Amino acid sequence: MRKGIVVTPSDFKDANWPEMMRRFSLNTLGLHSGGGARHDVIAALGSTMSETFISDLKSMQLDYEYELHVVDELLDRKLFSEHPDYFICREGARCEAGNWCVSNADAMKHIGDNVAELAVRLAPSTHRYFFWGEDAAASWCHCDACAALTPADQGLLCANRQAEAVRRVDPQGQTAFLAYLSTFAVPSEVKPGKGVFLEYAPIQRCYFHAIDDPRCSINRQCWQTLLGLLEIFPVETAHVLEYWLDVSRFSSWSKPVRLPPVTREIMRCDLAAYHGLGIRSITTFAVYMDGAFFSQYGDRLLLDYAELINDL
Repeated sequence: MRKGIVVTPSDFKDANWPEMMRRFSLNTLGLHSGGGARHDVIAALGSTMSETFISDLKSMQLDYEYELHVVDELLDRKLFSEHPDYFICREGARCEAGNWCVSNADAMKHIGDNVAELAVRLAPSTHRYFFWGEDAAASWCHCDACAALTPADQGLLCANRQAEAVRRVDPQGQTAFLAYLSTFAVPSEVKPGKGVFLEYAPIQRCYFHAIDDPRCSINRQCWQTLLGLLEIFPVETAHVLEYWLDVSRFSSWSKPVRLPPVTREIMRCDLAAYHGLGIRSITTFAVYMDGAFFSQYGDRLLLDYAELINDL
C-alpha cells in the first residue's frame, strides 16, 4: 500500500522529512512546488530534483513523485502572439490566461511534446506522473469545439494525451486525472485512456464529518462523486490526495499557521472508508509542516496519521 506525504521544498527547512517518513513507516514522498498554478516549477523544486537528494531517498527505500501545476511548462505564454488558437477561449475571445484549447490538434501535440520532456526531467520512482493544469472553471476552453466539454471532460482529455506522451519516454508511465475543484466531477463525454488513473483530491470537503458520513451534505456530495468516478476508473490504481495534515490549507495559505482541526477519529473513519472501497494509495498534503511547526506543535498530527494508515 502507498502511504504518503506531500510537501514543498520549503517544508524541509529544519525538518528531515525522509527520516521522519522512514521512522513512521511511510513509503511515498510527494514533492509539490507550491506557489499556486503560475510559477517557475523547476526553480521552485530546487534541490529536490538533485541527484544527491534522489540518491538519498533511494538509499532509504522511499518512493518519490512530483505533483505539480505545470501550465506554463506545457504551454509557454510567449506563444500567444503567434498561436492564439492554442489558448483558451473565454467569452468569445482567445486569452493568454488559463490552460489550452483541448480541441486544437497542434496545441495538444505541442503540449504532449512538453509533457514527454518534463517526464524525463522529473522521473518518479513510482512511474506515476502528476502534471496538473489550472483548476478554475474559467481556466478551461469554451470555443465552439470545446463548449460541450465540461472541465472534467477537458481535464480527462488532457490526461489521456499526457499518458500517451509519457509512455514515449517511460513505457511503464501512468498519468493522473486530477478530480479537484473545477474537475471534481464525473466526466460524461470522455473515458479514461490507457495509463490514466484517478487522483481524488477533495479540498472542498468538510473535516468535521467523515468523508462518507451521510449526515453531512458537503461530504455526501463528495462521496457520491468518488463513487461515480470509480465507475469509470479502476479502483486498483485509484489514488487519494487528502488534506488532513495540510497546515497551509487550514491557515488560508499564509503564516502564522493554525493547527488543522482534523481529529484522529475523523482520519480513522476517512481511511477506513477509502480502504473499504479498495483504494490502496493514499497521501496527504502536509505543507507548512517545517521545523518551526514541529518545534511549536510537535509531531502528534503526523504520528496519528502514520499510526492509522499503518493499521489498515
